[in-house]
Amino acid sequence: MGFEAILRNEFVSAGDINSDDIRCPRESCRSNTLVLHGNSQVTRVETLEAGVVTSARLDEGSHAFEIEVIECLACSTRWHVKAREVVALEERNEDLRQMVIQATGTDPYGTVGRAN
Repeated sequence: MGFEAILRNEFVSAGDINSDDIRCPRESCRSNTLVLHGNSQVTRVETLEAGVVTSARLDEGSHAFEIEVIECLACSTRWHVKAREVVALEERNEDLRQMVIQATGTDPYGTVGRAN
């Protein structure tokens, strides 16, 4: 099975991800063939005596995985998982960027040349 290159970068709200059935957020895709990137956490309990760790144990039952990126192999999209408020700010920033491009012909991010 070959893998396609990631062609698009998108943002998705963490609140829009169903942790019981993780799928591509793109409505026209909804694939569950994904690569997930994130942070894995396990609770660690340490006992200190006179400032020295005398025992430590991991609570394997407390394992949590926080997804930061979902890569969909079916639609070649990398989804950056952000808080709902951050996604709203990203969308507003893109709206403002488009307004600047239309008004001046110049992309404030420097990716579009000046209009003639």
